[in-house]
Amino acid sequence: MGKVWHGLCHVSTPFSTTNQDGPYELASHCFETNSNILILLNNWLHSSQPQAESDDGQNDWNTLEYWATRLRPLWARDSPSSLASSDEVGEPNERHETIVIACNRSGTENGVKFAGTSAIFSMVRDCGRPKLLDMMGKDEEGVRVWNVMV
Repeated sequence: MGKVWHGLCHVSTPFSTTNQDGPYELASHCFETNSNILILLNNWLHSSQPQAESDDGQNDWNTLEYWATRLRPLWARDSPSSLASSDEVGEPNERHETIVIACNRSGTENGVKFAGTSAIFSMVRDCGRPKLLDMMGKDEEGVRVWNVMV
């Protein structure tokens, strides 16, 4: 199965942030250790940002985009991976794939609405964008089984 890491709720949220420059503590750690799987266990609240006009309201796209952005070193063309090409253990592999599973609470409790939108991504170094493989709706409760090769 390779190297598996997990993050709990706000570990993917840095103290200060810009989308381009980070910091990206969790993603950087996964990058440096050639992680194969990253599991995020979250209780993220529903985004207060306006959704796109074309949005059908079934998903919290702002939250999904935020998670992908916080993991930028795992997929961006301008990440340190574009300078690396080693396959040695502990050194970045240029086309290394990390499967990211974001499990997020859904529903409402005490008037607080959670984002739901659990998802699975394929993030390949230096490919320029994360690939969303599948996701659950923001109000969908349940367990989804995803089979992936790592």
